[in-house]
Amino acid sequence: MAKQVSVLSVFVASPDDVSEEREALEQVIRELNHLWSTSKSIRLELIRWETHAYPSVGVDAQAVINEQIGDSYDIFIGILWKKFGTPTDRACSGTEEEFNRAYERYKENPSKLRIMFYFKTAPPADLNEVDPIQWSLVKRFREQLGAIGSLYWNYRGKEDFSSLLRLHFTRHIEDWGSKWGVPEVAKSKPPTTPPSVPHIEPAAQLLTIMEEEEGFIDLIETGNESFESLRSLTGRMASSIQTLGEQICQRTRELEAAQVSPGSPDLKAIKRICNNAAEDLDNFSQVMETEVPHFCGEVPQGCGCPCASGFLDT
Repeated sequence: MAKQVSVLSVFVASPDDVSEEREALEQVIRELNHLWSTSKSIRLELIRWETHAYPSVGVDAQAVINEQIGDSYDIFIGILWKKFGTPTDRACSGTEEEFNRAYERYKENPSKLRIMFYFKTAPPADLNEVDPIQWSLVKRFREQLGAIGSLYWNYRGKEDFSSLLRLHFTRHIEDWGSKWGVPEVAKSKPPTTPPSVPHIEPAAQLLTIMEEEEGFIDLIETGNESFESLRSLTGRMASSIQTLGEQICQRTRELEAAQVSPGSPDLKAIKRICNNAAEDLDNFSQVMETEVPHFCGEVPQGCGCPCASGFLDT
């Protein structure tokens, strides 16, 4: 006997730095469809611009995607990491525009749409990959989600993301047909309208974020300056150590020459060599006394550091 299967569309929105997660999403949906097609009579259909959009012309590329894909999906999934995406005429990125469209649908009828948003917390392999402005936009967007009552989820990597998807999809499907996905007349009472997202023009929003997140950029600049200062400092210390080594080798050769002179050792020469060696050590000590405190920073007495313990005192 033929069985009726309900098809729920899942739309994913994200920049291109989370391609692994987009692939993981497709794999998880295949797994769940294999389980639910018989036990729950439900099948998920993944909608991505890569597979559901086609070449055309519009106001811009995002407008073409909006027109071709539409807003008829049942579950919206957003994913962000270190990129926010390319600005459009209507938002700071295509991902934000797609979320705004989904959220407007949700406000009109919360029983027809589920929204799931995820943020990757794993550090990038190379800090040079991080664009401070893009990172600021991601941070601001995450704060806005919290302000409108959205419960987003953080994850560490691909495997963690896949595990969360299996769990969260299962929870939403268990509620389907009772808490959502039902006609408006079937609900006992109208839903509470979620607060509106404050509208900020994209250009003005970008300027505001750059001003508020100046501390992040300053932190990067300060770190670069500190690194350059440390590199210069260690270079000077290494040069002083090398000079001392060369001087000790020279004094050693002078002592050997003085002791193998015909007759008795030249005591005056040995004394002069020893005085010169002591002067070399004294000069090196003075250099280190100047440089080491800068290398260690503010160090409390008793920390074990040479500059705090008096190790370099002569």
